[in-house]
Amino acid sequence: MELPVENAFEILGLPRQFDLTRAQIAAAYRRTMLSIHPDVSSASESDAETAARLNVAKETLENPLSRAEHLLQLIDENPPGRDAALPPDFLMEMMDVRESAETEIAQDGELARERWRAWAHDRRAEYVNEAQRAFAERMSPSNIRDMIARWRYIERMIEQLAPHYDIGRS
Repeated sequence: MELPVENAFEILGLPRQFDLTRAQIAAAYRRTMLSIHPDVSSASESDAETAARLNVAKETLENPLSRAEHLLQLIDENPPGRDAALPPDFLMEMMDVRESAETEIAQDGELARERWRAWAHDRRAEYVNEAQRAFAERMSPSNIRDMIARWRYIERMIEQLAPHYDIGRS
């Protein structure tokens, strides 16, 4: 999903922070959607545009990775581009992990696949926690960008470890 140019936090009236719950986002979305509802306000053509902007903002903030990317977009004055390179140490680690995972899955099948999926989900949780800390401590955009690149890699790995993943669609 393409990130909006607009500030999704402003659109929903939420504080610009990573540490938001789905309930907070949903409540802000409902409150804002209610304000443009035809029974509450006079209907106009711009209400459809506003609803579309609200939907994009909600989708952006509901997903922790896209929320982190959006926050980075808002604080980074000199973004190098969406796909920052993976750090070499991480890339080497992931090459070893993938080799181990592929070998184990070839030997043990679905049992090994589930173990590796659990491993990847644990890594995702670590990145969510790292993002909370990084944004709370106002780490440098380059450090956050590095963390997000690693996180994106793990998200892709989770997708590829799904039982019915079609390698041909990548």
